[in-house]
Amino acid sequence: MQGDHRTTNPRAAGRRRAALRNLRRLGALCALVCAMAEGGLAQTIDKRAEDYPRIRFKNDRIAEVMRFAIRRSPTFRGLVKTIEASNAVVYVDEGVCRRDGVVACTRVLPTVGSRYLQIRIEPREGQIVVAQHLAHEFQHAVEILERAEVVDDAGVEGLYREIGYPGCAGGQRCWETPGAQAVEELVHRELVSSTAAIAERTSERGY
Repeated sequence: MQGDHRTTNPRAAGRRRAALRNLRRLGALCALVCAMAEGGLAQTIDKRAEDYPRIRFKNDRIAEVMRFAIRRSPTFRGLVKTIEASNAVVYVDEGVCRRDGVVACTRVLPTVGSRYLQIRIEPREGQIVVAQHLAHEFQHAVEILERAEVVDDAGVEGLYREIGYPGCAGGQRCWETPGAQAVEELVHRELVSSTAAIAERTSERGY
């Protein structure tokens, strides 16, 4: 949610490690499934912004990061597929969050009927950094979309009091979850590993 990615909390760190272990197992399974569905994934990788009916963005840098992360991170691909299979719309916009020190945030837009979420993110950092922050917010979006009753700020706060913990210092009202932090760490590792492997293959070929 609106949470500082640099927040440290001993109990939260333990929950995050447990979540990360579970996500590693899921990541291995996702990698297997993704390999079996290589043809379908190729179509996903090459999609343009307008080809995502549920994840909407107009920013070229965000589109670039999306392609990069979908290609190289099984966990990121899984998040995209989960959101695309929902009946909600997630807008991803370049912008500043309302909380000091928060690099990305997610909010539910007040609407009647269908659910709309907005993610604000700073996309001008390195691709891996932006991708891991975006994965973090996609996980928050999935957490919200899994609860049909969460349709406004009050519902979001109730959800995160149940599954998360305060994520900002100084009395600011924002929330964090072990799942989102674990996803961010896992996507970071996948992207670093994939990028290093590609660089090594390129070096071996003499490019």
